[in-house]
Amino acid sequence: VESQLLSVKGIFSEQLSQSANEFSEKITDVNKTIEKKIAAIKNDFSTNINEINEKLKNTNLNKS
Repeated sequence: VESQLLSVKGIFSEQLSQSANEFSEKITDVNKTIEKKIAAIKNDFSTNINEINEKLKNTNLNKS
């Protein structure tokens, strides 16, 4: 019985370790996705700011 329990414990331990590794990989993938989306938002925001600055420059030049 003891050897069977140790065998079951080993199987559970292996499965738990595998699940933890899979979960860790998924978290890493989610983090990469979030980082890409944040970078895209920053890029869009920067582009919008640059466009606004151009429009303001043109508006100020036209007023002069």
